[in-house]
Amino acid sequence: MTAQILEDFGERELIYRIRDIVAEHGGPELMLDDSACLQTSTRGETTWITTDPCPIPNLVQRLGMGDYYHAGWLCVVKSLSDLASMGASPLGVVVTVDFPRQTAIQTFDSFFNGVVACSSAHGTALLGGNIREARERSHAVSCAVGATRTKQALLRGAACPGDMLFVVDRADFGGFWAGIATQERKGKCSTLSEDLLSRVRSMALTPTAKVEQGQILLEKAPPRFCMDTSDGLLACALDLVALSDVDAVISLEDDIVAHEIHEVAAACNSDARAWALSWGTCHLLCSADRDAVVAAKAALETIGSELVVLGEVVSGHGKIIVDGQCVTKKASSLLGGYQFSPGSFWGGDVKRHVEDMMSKSIEDFLHG
Repeated sequence: MTAQILEDFGERELIYRIRDIVAEHGGPELMLDDSACLQTSTRGETTWITTDPCPIPNLVQRLGMGDYYHAGWLCVVKSLSDLASMGASPLGVVVTVDFPRQTAIQTFDSFFNGVVACSSAHGTALLGGNIREARERSHAVSCAVGATRTKQALLRGAACPGDMLFVVDRADFGGFWAGIATQERKGKCSTLSEDLLSRVRSMALTPTAKVEQGQILLEKAPPRFCMDTSDGLLACALDLVALSDVDAVISLEDDIVAHEIHEVAAACNSDARAWALSWGTCHLLCSADRDAVVAAKAALETIGSELVVLGEVVSGHGKIIVDGQCVTKKASSLLGGYQFSPGSFWGGDVKRHVEDMMSKSIEDFLHG
């Protein structure tokens, strides 16, 4: 039997399929109109909206990892991580996606099941969006809407000398690249247990945004600076020093990275510290004075999360020092996930970038 493709259905029937997938997951009834309806009766809230064209699904597909379920998940989680960095509660998600007409219907369904599953896992729902016929490759963009109870939010404010730099949780730091390694270095990873490999792949393909943690920080101990790290820990640090006109000193202690990721890196002769500095995982990088850090640590512990100190903010004019070495612009480009730069993955050679991440040490990157 020949597999059905999108051309067999047409736009309207495909929209109905999305409606049915949402209903199967217990989501809201979709209006199927020109705009998505977001109903809220609470006064005094501030609404926050973010959108992100997420290229990570393309990397996952090109490396043969996962399926379009994971592409749907990754499409949504990056926007939800942006809301987490504001301390906002997600209210809903809309997605626009392009598919070639020859796309198998199973692929279409898998994508939207991933979208809905990720939304549900973060306490929200797919409200609507748009589908469009593509000529060649598929592409997806998500938009997430959230709210805070007041006009206050976690922002990219001015960090001050003496502040401590910290991240929320460490479980999957570098997990995206560890997951890539299980595909790219299958032979070297064959000595590792299937249970460990499964956990690492899950870190890469179904990461979770720090939504609850962001809300706790906003309510109990707001930092001066807070930013989502899906574009890379180093990219965030570069924004911090540029916006605040300070320097940042980062120490990548061995315990920053979870033992599963260290084991994958060791098996592949890779550097887990480079993976941790790079992009692909959804964390929060924050800056706060020492009293606020103590309060934040205590607040996060009430929900089973940990605060991990990475370093400190010092006087300066935009430098980052990692383990005693000043980060070069080239290293920032390669590890930071910056678009429109010479070392950017997004417009460059995917295989070359992946090979660099698999084979180079952090010293190789930092020496640029």
